[in-house]
Amino acid sequence: MLTLNEGKVLRDAVITAISADEVAIRHADGFIKVALANTSDDLRWEACFDPLEARKMAMETMRRKAQEEQERLALQRSIPTPTSGPFDSARMAAEALRRQLASQRNAMNLEFRALAAKNTSLLKGNVWNHAQPEASPLLNSVSGSRAVLGLSRLQYGRDAILATLRDLRDLDPSAR
Repeated sequence: MLTLNEGKVLRDAVITAISADEVAIRHADGFIKVALANTSDDLRWEACFDPLEARKMAMETMRRKAQEEQERLALQRSIPTPTSGPFDSARMAAEALRRQLASQRNAMNLEFRALAAKNTSLLKGNVWNHAQPEASPLLNSVSGSRAVLGLSRLQYGRDAILATLRDLRDLDPSAR
């Protein structure tokens, strides 16, 4: 049953054709053409409804919502959560200190190799700990001696490593 704006009631109404200005309706008593301006909102919606277009629009809406959700999740993943913020920054600082410590130890080992190449007879037989050069007995046994030129550079390297280790142990007590 379909009621027009004029109050006319059509039984068993089916829309058969639509043009720019009017809609053709077949009903129980016959056939009628009605101007779109004289129809109700519901009739205009039904006359203009296209199931294929509606399906396309629904799919487009789903795609848009999925993309918005992806963007929201990407943003959420890139922003650290407030509860893990201080822990993450401390962990990152500890990692930076570990990298700095490794770099300082490599530099100190290179310095020792250069010094050993220049002073082979004086440094012969001295033990050098390549894993922890700051703990090498050479630095403690000859630390007051001026017999080996360049030893002070190794001592400065040892002091820098020990300072980095202190900073690292403040953040991570298990650091070596």
